[in-house]
Amino acid sequence: MMRVRAYSYKKIGPQWAPFLHDGRQVQLVAQPGAQEAWLALPEQEGLFSGPRGTGKTITAAVTFLQYVGTGYGASWKGIWLRHSMTGHVEAKALLEATILPIWRDAVKININNSTYTWPTGEQLRLGFFGDMSDYQTWIGQSWPWIGWEELTQFPDDKFYKQMLATNRSDYPGLPV
Repeated sequence: MMRVRAYSYKKIGPQWAPFLHDGRQVQLVAQPGAQEAWLALPEQEGLFSGPRGTGKTITAAVTFLQYVGTGYGASWKGIWLRHSMTGHVEAKALLEATILPIWRDAVKININNSTYTWPTGEQLRLGFFGDMSDYQTWIGQSWPWIGWEELTQFPDDKFYKQMLATNRSDYPGLPV
């Protein structure tokens, strides 16, 4: 996937929209600095932290979204974990504000199991890992992309380490 930098921003209604050098409007671009650096990480794992309002949640989501429609289909699956499902309220709002303008009605949202499914088969699920017994929900599954919202609020790294066993794929060349 080619990453692009916004050349300019124009106010359209109450929102500022990014534009490329050739004048095309795009829906979403990384902000110069931390967001661009995060999306360009060559490592498989990284921790993005900072104060409220700096775009950490949307930047984390984009690390999943950047592979939607790139040919992996249903093999590209992600699980985005928090300590509780109620904590996903803000992430759901940001996801819907981001994906709906880009994919419109093509993405299907299952509110019962908090799953977003694209026409090409990719799937992102919001889940929780409140205590170690919740690992039973995820054991045996394959999640090429695992995102953690507010990972530093977990009491230790046991939750994170447990889920590494599910961070896998049998699709050749699929990034994990």
